[in-house]
Amino acid sequence: ASYGTKVVISLKTPAFHGKVTSGRSACVGGRTVRLFRKKAGPDTVLGTDRSNAKGKWAIPIGRLRSGASYYAKAAAKGRCRAAKSRVLNIG
Repeated sequence: ASYGTKVVISLKTPAFHGKVTSGRSACVGGRTVRLFRKKAGPDTVLGTDRSNAKGKWAIPIGRLRSGASYYAKAAAKGRCRAAKSRVLNIG
């Protein structure tokens, strides 16, 4: 069996941050989370972090682009499924 995962994303300058959640505690900590900026063609990876035991992660950012959209993804790990956050649009 595989286990569902959810990635939550938020922005509080100077970092995007969030939490990996799952019904299975083994799917929360130690997950690789990547931050992406959506664009035409392949999306750009802006940074990577690993979630802590409580699922929290943070990726510092430089400058935000006005009108850009950002999202985070947690990679699959063992029987824990990959997940993608909602998209944040920066006005």
